[in-house]
Amino acid sequence: ATGIIYAPSQPPSKIDDYDIKYVALFYDSIEKEVDCGGVIIDKKWILTAAHCIQEPDHSARRVIVGTKKYNDQTPMYKIKTVHSHPLFTPDQGDGANYRVATYDVGLVE
Repeated sequence: ATGIIYAPSQPPSKIDDYDIKYVALFYDSIEKEVDCGGVIIDKKWILTAAHCIQEPDHSARRVIVGTKKYNDQTPMYKIKTVHSHPLFTPDQGDGANYRVATYDVGLVE
């Protein structure tokens, strides 16, 4: 076990400490910022959190793969389709009434 996903014995000081060739970033081309991420699990599919894809319109979002550094020359890919877990429920309420998201997993093609 590498400890990368849960409780590393020494947390990484920066993302470069791990191989990022399987990392996908979701870039908002209107806001000009990365707003979520995921992991490449297949040449067509990215595993992410359902809360990252709950907005109905993804036309302004792009996918950046294999790098954490990007600019106007970085290849970016359009999102074809998204699928949230059918039982996904987003965070709700606040204070004593707060409920954390459930089944917070999704796929991006």
